[in-house]
Amino acid sequence: FFSSRRRHTRCSRDWSSDVCSSDLTIGVIFPSQLTFNTQAPELMEINLGVCKVRLAGETEWKTYSAGEKFTVPGNSSFDIEVLETLDYVCHFE
Repeated sequence: FFSSRRRHTRCSRDWSSDVCSSDLTIGVIFPSQLTFNTQAPELMEINLGVCKVRLAGETEWKTYSAGEKFTVPGNSSFDIEVLETLDYVCHFE
């Protein structure tokens, strides 16, 4: 069973599971540019859509699309520019 929570008004929506053995959220982000802060390390799997990501401390943006994934260190942040509506799974490590 999933519970819903809003991270950013009108731009993203994610759901967390209380029945999975791993800590994860699934979500959708509409075209926008956002910054997310992390507490634990994250593995982001892109299921649908296209985005550009810039990790904290980096100057280059990297593009990700369906079937690709990226990691973000804990106690950090990342900027994301969603070019096409994004469907993702975020695993907290």
